[in-house]
Amino acid sequence: MVDSVQIIVLVTTYNRPELLEKRALKSISLQTGKFDAVVLVDNSDSEVTKKKNQEIFEGMFRDGTYLINERTPGAAGTWNHGLNWIHENYPDSWVAIIDDDDEWTPEHLKICKSKIDGNDAVISGIRTVLDGEPIDDRVPNSFTISDFFASNPGWQGSNTFIRINSIKKAGFFDESLLCTHDRDLAIRCLVNEDFKVTFSEKVTMLYHLEKKRESLTMTQGRGKHTGLLQFYCKHKKLMTGDDEKAFLKRSKELFGLDAGFFQITDTSMDYSGFPNIPEVNEKTLQFRLRKMIHTLKKFWWRYRVRKGITKVLGRQFTRTREKIEIDLTYACNLRCHDCNRSCRQAPDGVEIQLEKIQQFVDDSLDRSISWKKIRLLGGEPTLHSKFEDVLYEIGRYKFSHPRCRLEVVTNGYGRKVKRKLLNVPPFFHIENTMKDSDIQPQFYSFNVALKDKKGSQKIDFTNGCSNIEQCGIGLTPSGYYPCAIAGGIDRVTGWNLGRHGIPAEQDDMLDLLDEFCSYCGRFESRYFTPPELMPNSTPGVMSSSWEQIYDEWKARRTSQ
Repeated sequence: MVDSVQIIVLVTTYNRPELLEKRALKSISLQTGKFDAVVLVDNSDSEVTKKKNQEIFEGMFRDGTYLINERTPGAAGTWNHGLNWIHENYPDSWVAIIDDDDEWTPEHLKICKSKIDGNDAVISGIRTVLDGEPIDDRVPNSFTISDFFASNPGWQGSNTFIRINSIKKAGFFDESLLCTHDRDLAIRCLVNEDFKVTFSEKVTMLYHLEKKRESLTMTQGRGKHTGLLQFYCKHKKLMTGDDEKAFLKRSKELFGLDAGFFQITDTSMDYSGFPNIPEVNEKTLQFRLRKMIHTLKKFWWRYRVRKGITKVLGRQFTRTREKIEIDLTYACNLRCHDCNRSCRQAPDGVEIQLEKIQQFVDDSLDRSISWKKIRLLGGEPTLHSKFEDVLYEIGRYKFSHPRCRLEVVTNGYGRKVKRKLLNVPPFFHIENTMKDSDIQPQFYSFNVALKDKKGSQKIDFTNGCSNIEQCGIGLTPSGYYPCAIAGGIDRVTGWNLGRHGIPAEQDDMLDLLDEFCSYCGRFESRYFTPPELMPNSTPGVMSSSWEQIYDEWKARRTSQ
């Protein structure tokens, strides 16, 4: 019975061809026990690295299967890509998993296979090796769910030997987690009373750590912090009081994670965000009436902002004191046409300093400002060089204001951005616009300045638009503005008009509205306009003032 079982080896790799060859693949080739197939799933970033990995792999295992990860660009997605493939092609097999930087002793597969009868998984002993020196052996002979809250008692990716049907029943690995995948999988398996796990009780896996090589396990970095917070959110309901104390104690002592962050992971009571835009049937009578009413409103709004009417009725919008949008960086991986931060028209990698974020949080706390919403944008905010540190610094504000809604607004485009989104801690909401092109039909013609149109001298631009109430004031690398769009305009004009600190309560920022709104194509629409009511626009339309602004910006860049 045991002899007829198919054993499939699953190897995963990420940007480490040298370690892949000299550790994982070499140890597989030295196995004394028979296996039926070997599968490598490559999660590397560059095509050059992928090609090198494939050449190394196929040179050592001519009949092996080389796959490229097409799921979430992280460890769990890479494992799951391979596990799905194995389940489809070897549905009754056992899977032995190994990461590129780990090793098996030659008898690993043979010993594990000898233990499979009547079981769903075989877990072997682990030797931790730090910079080439063994420092610890973990040889488990039993598990309880509580064991995995206090620490990892000895179930990791590379000592996982499991039935493919059993790991599928458990849900494979959780791709929403940044780390702690092994502990999470163990808990989900053990929750199932029918799941049978046994132990080899011998060290047959070498788990390598190097001080100079980045590792979520070694560091007290934000990546490990986010993984712990995600794990806590997912499994808190299973923890006893003692389990929770042990988990929080280990998180603080071993990884330096402030216990306060665990207290803000429940975001169910946060202030609401923007509502989802519903799908609309444009053929209905209701829609046609709605469109006609919108047209009438636009006609009135054109008159509402005139100086005479504003003098009688007052300004239409007043900048909010409760919301703020922070442009972390003007770097962008997509650079859409008509970008209202000019990321395409005037590309620049300038970013806000972490110290300025720290000062914003300190000033907000010192002045007892109750922000209802803090949104992080760009550019593409995940491209900020200290993105994770910014998130945790903003999280510090939430300790004192637990209902404040924290948001990351991302285009969700490309592998690098998707990988970065895994690092967003659970006390943040993610607004993912999921763009897949640099042309956005719902964008307005940002670079059509109202000041270039006939009759603009009759307009009172201190009316602003709904952005200054609905979205919030803006903080950018150059200061504070009535909205973040104004800060983007200031970047390319070079006027440096932003406030140096959070505006005073009585400061309506009228001087900045008067200056910047006359250049902004958003001003004329007045309110947020749903995509179905947006007029058709031609990407890249630009009025004379903007042509001059960009020409001068390019000239300044050339002269620097």
